[in-house]
Amino acid sequence: MSDPRQPTAPDNEMQPARLPALLETSITLARLVLVLVGAVVTVRSLMAGATWWDVALRGGSALLALGLLLWALNWHVAHGLLRTLRLQLEEVAQETPGEGGSEWRA
Repeated sequence: MSDPRQPTAPDNEMQPARLPALLETSITLARLVLVLVGAVVTVRSLMAGATWWDVALRGGSALLALGLLLWALNWHVAHGLLRTLRLQLEEVAQETPGEGGSEWRA
């Protein structure tokens, strides 16, 4: 049992940081598309009568190619979100000149 006299952390410190909704949605959709395309390629290859080696090669190459494309897409989304956040922080820093706005550099 914990000691009731010990201080507890505020609720906001105990929760893990979450990604912005746009980035989280983009990553989730990319994972879903990647899994579905991998499954479709594998099933279609098996239905076509391909050997196990061909199925693995087709599925692996499809996952690799699509995975790289989706990674690049998610990287651009994340980079755009960070750039937007930086611009917003710079605007806030310029609006409050007396509170150390000149010390912060991006």
